[in-house]
Amino acid sequence: MKHTKLAPNANYTKEWEGYMKSWKIRKTQKAKKRVARQTPSIPSNPHPKPVILNDFSLQEIKIAALKHTMSLFPCFKEVKA
Repeated sequence: MKHTKLAPNANYTKEWEGYMKSWKIRKTQKAKKRVARQTPSIPSNPHPKPVILNDFSLQEIKIAALKHTMSLFPCFKEVKA
């Protein structure tokens, strides 16, 4: 072969389109990615959320029978049941 000419008699058998990466598979890839985004992923190690997120209420402390004073814990609020 001289210079950069293509090889003559190129024999594309055995469904050569499947072996080549081309723009034709872009439509399929786009659809797969869209479906993957829409399905929510399940976390591998889910942790249950605690019932109490930040502070304990006064009622919860009374139930737990802990001694406290309002001056030591200003974040507590009176809960009327």
